[in-house]
Parts: sequence; C-alpha cells; structure tokens
Amino acid sequence: MINGTAGSTSLDHTDHEPFFVEADRLRLPIAVHFSFDQTATRELFPHLFPYRVLGGIMPIMAGFTSVICCGMLERYPNLRFAFLEGGCNWVAAHVERMDEHFESPRYNARQLISRSPTEYLNSGRIFFGCEGNEPYLGRVVGEIGEDKLMYSSDYPHADRTEGTARLLTNRGDLSDSAKKKIMEENARRFYGF
Repeated sequence: MINGTAGSTSLDHTDHEPFFVEADRLRLPIAVHFSFDQTATRELFPHLFPYRVLGGIMPIMAGFTSVICCGMLERYPNLRFAFLEGGCNWVAAHVERMDEHFESPRYNARQLISRSPTEYLNSGRIFFGCEGNEPYLGRVVGEIGEDKLMYSSDYPHADRTEGTARLLTNRGDLSDSAKKKIMEENARRFYGF
C-alpha cells in the first residue's frame, strides 16, 4: 500500500521508478491509500474540517491522475492499481474531465499517453474502494461498471457507518451480480487470489 502522493511528488515522478519497476517485475497489485502527507492541502486549510474533507480525497485523485494521465499503465504493463478509502462517487466526473482534456489538442495529452483515460479505466487494471452506504453507488456502477469496485473492508473507522457490508448486500439499486463482484470477485482479481 502506498500513498497517492509522496510529499510534494506525484506517483509518476522519476524518484519512484525503482519501486514501480520492481513491482511490475513481480506483478504486484498496488493499493493507493489516502494520506494527509500533502503539504499544499495542509497549508491551504489550517482547520481540521475542510482539511479532512479535501485532504482525504486529494492524494487519491492525484495518484489516480498520475497513473492514468502520465503513462504509468503503459510503462508498467503488469501492474494493477486500486484507489482506496476515497469512495467512488468522484470517479466518473474525474474520468470525464480527463477524457475531455485528452481529446483537446491544446493539452498535448498524446505526448504522455496513447489511449483515452476511459480506455485505461476499462483495461481491467484499475479498481476503486467503495462503502456500502455511499448514496450514489448504484449510479456509479451504472457509469463506470461493476468490475472496478471493491468493498472497503477495513472498518470500523471513526468516520464510517458500522455494518456497511450488510447495507451493501441489502441495497435495491445494485444487481446480485454487482453485489457479488463488489463484495468478493473484484478483490480476487485485483489481488490475484
């Protein structure tokens, strides 16, 4: 498990190359977790409330952006990435923005990647943690598919509802297939079990 950023450097920074080369050689799954090790967010928000709101998701989004937009999936063809503890409601909007920028010649995206961000998202190598009580989980499954989500099982956390596995399995907005994939099958694929 790694953070989505390493201090002020992104995951694609050359300092991290030895780690990813070896992880690729070993075909390891890479779990990207949130952290509060992002000085810009800490300096921007001295109060815990806004800092925690943005500080929890910002490094995960930065890590995801590095992996998708900076060619990491092309450089490391054996790696799978999961972005954990940030929920999944943000994913479709973020990928839509990435695709929009990829298609615009003004951003020179093809200097970094050869395929659209959506193609990388659908490569079978990208996963996201989700909570059973995320209100828009059914919509997210419809937008990005049921093959990319894994139940976040390392609870209880102080900021999460207890019993979210039960909440997930009792949801009416998810098919039985989606529930089985989210609760078990996708994690097996990600971790290679």
